[in-house]
Amino acid sequence: MSTWSVEIRNDRALFSELAPWWNECPGPLSIPFLRTEWFEIWTDSFLSRGSNLEIAVWKHDGEPIAVLPLSRRGLRRSALANSQSEVFDVITSPNTDVAPTIEEWLAHQPVTRLFRLDGESLLIPSQPDPNWHVDRQSRAPFIDLGYGMEGVLNGLGRNLIKNLRRLERRTAELGEVVYLDNADGVIPDALEQCMRLEASGWKGRVGTAMISRPDTARFYEELVGLARDRGWLRICSLLVAERIVAFELDLDYHGRRFSLKAGYDQELSRLSPGKVLQQRVLEAAVAGGLSSYEFGGEAEEWKLEWTNSVHPRINVLRFGDRGMSRLLGQAMRGVAQRRARSGSSGDQREVPNEL
Repeated sequence: MSTWSVEIRNDRALFSELAPWWNECPGPLSIPFLRTEWFEIWTDSFLSRGSNLEIAVWKHDGEPIAVLPLSRRGLRRSALANSQSEVFDVITSPNTDVAPTIEEWLAHQPVTRLFRLDGESLLIPSQPDPNWHVDRQSRAPFIDLGYGMEGVLNGLGRNLIKNLRRLERRTAELGEVVYLDNADGVIPDALEQCMRLEASGWKGRVGTAMISRPDTARFYEELVGLARDRGWLRICSLLVAERIVAFELDLDYHGRRFSLKAGYDQELSRLSPGKVLQQRVLEAAVAGGLSSYEFGGEAEEWKLEWTNSVHPRINVLRFGDRGMSRLLGQAMRGVAQRRARSGSSGDQREVPNEL
């Protein structure tokens, strides 16, 4: 007779322990943000004081078949994800119908916060569920590269194509234009130069640059080290007269290019060096045989100039509906709904931290 069980783990050792199985599951095989290393680096950098790891591992006949990487603070459980995370989801073995078992477990938890959950996740109920409070919906743009650069350009408006040609000409007037699909190891201190360039612009002013905060600086330094060791790293750079004027920090992973961060020289904003770089990055990705370019993040206007294809992302509060969890869930749901009506939702403060 087969047996099912769920084990709750609170130690980081679980990541390396389960890595051989975990990283071969369908999600991590196609998306780097679902790998054990990503969650381990995230935990090192962002797990807040007062929170502890609480990773649920479902097993069938003693073998892992699903993992939901969470943290816990008081009565609240939260995804190991934040604004630096592109996507979050449960990790499952292929061809395993474990969704009902996970849903039953979630029903017994007072509140579980899922941030940037994949819009096609098996966690999402097929029918409307009053215990699921969708706090925020967003879209992550991407470009299908399967039709080559011609297909990419065919999807652009005439005005953008015309503008790109003009920007290329005007940029070349300032000096020799060089594109490096990976400046790492070619330009001394390439990463540090790009970090400073990003921080010199508006991202530095609003505090979202990689080096704006110690935790984000640590996160990207560790992530870059991992990506460099694994051969995923791409520091895509546009140089004019031997000076970096725009960059992208990207990952090439299993046939897809994932953009993590980007920046450009504010003094050259009239020439839109970021757009010039973007075209070069796409050309290189196509030439390298990659299947898609993932902008990630939010569906900002400048990204939608390049594509109308998006991945759905949602922020969710899943409230308990069993026993005492039901009563607690009802109270917490009332708090979340009042905040949503007042327009204060969308960040990481939907549920009081003391719960």
